[in-house]
Amino acid sequence: MNKKKVVILVLVIVLAAGAVGGGIFAFKKQKDKKTKVDVYPVSLMDMGGGDGNGESYSSGTVTDDKSQVIYLEDSDKVAEVYVKEGDKVKEGDPLMRYDMEEANLNVDMKTLDVENAENDLVIAQRELEKLKNMTPVAETPTVPDEPEEPAPKPEVPEKDGDAYNIIGKSAKSYEGKGTQEKPYRFLCTEKAYVTGEYLNYLKKHSYTAVFEIHEDNKKDGDVLNAWLVNGSSIKEEYDAESKWSVASRQEVTDEDTTEPDTTDDSADDESDSGDDESSMGYTASELAEKIREKEKEIRELDITKRKAALELEEAKKVSGDGILKASVNGTVDTACDPSDPPNDGSPFLEVRGQDSLYVTGTLSELMLGEIQTGQKVQISSWESGKTYEGEITEISTTPVDGSNYMGDGNPNASYYTYKALVKDSKGLHNGEGVDLNISQDANSGSSVLCIEKAYVRTVDGTSYVMKEDKNGRLKKQKVKTGKTYYGQAVEILSGLDGSEYIAFPYGKNVKEGVRVRETDELAY
Repeated sequence: MNKKKVVILVLVIVLAAGAVGGGIFAFKKQKDKKTKVDVYPVSLMDMGGGDGNGESYSSGTVTDDKSQVIYLEDSDKVAEVYVKEGDKVKEGDPLMRYDMEEANLNVDMKTLDVENAENDLVIAQRELEKLKNMTPVAETPTVPDEPEEPAPKPEVPEKDGDAYNIIGKSAKSYEGKGTQEKPYRFLCTEKAYVTGEYLNYLKKHSYTAVFEIHEDNKKDGDVLNAWLVNGSSIKEEYDAESKWSVASRQEVTDEDTTEPDTTDDSADDESDSGDDESSMGYTASELAEKIREKEKEIRELDITKRKAALELEEAKKVSGDGILKASVNGTVDTACDPSDPPNDGSPFLEVRGQDSLYVTGTLSELMLGEIQTGQKVQISSWESGKTYEGEITEISTTPVDGSNYMGDGNPNASYYTYKALVKDSKGLHNGEGVDLNISQDANSGSSVLCIEKAYVRTVDGTSYVMKEDKNGRLKKQKVKTGKTYYGQAVEILSGLDGSEYIAFPYGKNVKEGVRVRETDELAY
């Protein structure tokens, strides 16, 4: 081959290689143009309970009293009741006497519950530390499966045992009269939904209902979630065919309402539990998901422990002679027979107070340390539009079952009820709906922004989030963090505010310069 031919051949090879390289570059650039990463509003994921500026908003209800309500547990036995319905009582008057043999046994059982809860929490925290110390493995490419013909969609049964999958007009509540004081109560599965037709029914008759998800789908199981719907507060008609999830309070599509999965996951649970975690390899995104799941488990175990401790303290109050005394001035509304106590979850004894008007609202767990009794609440009437001022007199130590029961805060935070006294209450009446606002800035001079820890990455001691920049693309933003709450929420001291959007900071597409798509559908 002469020299001229060699030169031509080399030139052809170089040009061909350049064309191929240019094609690969062009393909990658075109692919990057089409790639978009979801970003979520910080204001919506703020677990501080308000808008990131130290305020707590919720809806509430006016009551004409501060009542004392006594429920019996299975282990409680009453020896004697000293009052009857209609009796007037004063604070300190004896109401009833417990059987102390049963009461002392109950204290022992509650003590064991607290010890078990504390042990479960310690184990879960150790498992979380193991996960955090694991090094992620590289992601392996996946081969797409051959497309299969879609299987026919199974029809969802109306009920699984006593629990509803579908709440329609044919559904029957297990308790209640549809009023705000005694709402209809429905036992629901985790995948249950309420039809738009039934919501319109509640609106038409101004009925109130609570859709409850209990452990093991049993009425005596722990309440895992609950959705309160006040028909009088519904303003617009729903599409009769629409379906609204009890768990998320969001409208669902037919794809979301498949028949509940009843397969046995015990083998998977065993392989994912305890010490086996340290011997398994996870990619960065899988490890982040495992950490989020474990942090969520720890938070739930922490709530279980605190509830058990509160129940133990309540059980210890029944001591000495076992006599329970009135805590309010009022009238006995309910007084049951000790030989025939109620077994449907209704009160055994109830005293309706006669002091003043009160309102009941909720506040986030992250504001518990800032909001105290004696602080002011701004109240706005739904009916008249008038505003009032209340003073907090009581804050519950037990979180509301079902996350934020009466407000619009982050569903990943726990919420606690409080009562506020309204002294100048002219124009308000019992059962009226109100909007409530506690200004943390006005009360304590501080504000807090807290988001899920999973949205903050820390590398070599530096924490950052992936946020949307002014050009609609992802940007790495350093943040200064503060306190951590219950292993899940982290305080953001600087570098981020409630008006911005951030992405879940894991995954192969989450990198600087990628285009973003704003959405309000948070990825929990």
